[in-house]
Amino acid sequence: MGAPLRKLSGDPECKNGTCPTLWGTDDGNDYVVQGYVINDPEQAVQLDRLVSLSRLPNVTVVVVPLAGRMPDFPMTCFSLHDDRLVIVETFHSEITTRDPRDVQTYVDTFHRFAGVSLSDSLG
Repeated sequence: MGAPLRKLSGDPECKNGTCPTLWGTDDGNDYVVQGYVINDPEQAVQLDRLVSLSRLPNVTVVVVPLAGRMPDFPMTCFSLHDDRLVIVETFHSEITTRDPRDVQTYVDTFHRFAGVSLSDSLG
């Protein structure tokens, strides 16, 4: 018998218990994703990559639900590297900036999305 699972995230608006939910063990060694079946091999590879990244100590993966109001329109991808560096991926290029005003813009954007995520630990 394995370690007991605890609910890590899920949609609080879910009415019938069939919505995607993430479960994990307290030791962080095992995860269970309850939800929709992924039949597309590319999506399975992407999910595997997310799971791998989520195990890194400086990476947090949360769910932002499709339903509901988004705080911004996500036009680009970006990654924050502490409070001194942000890398922004646009449609045609990658921009690296250390300008404190630029970095703060993306820190604020991150917090707006974290605020609507299904995680209790961000926001």
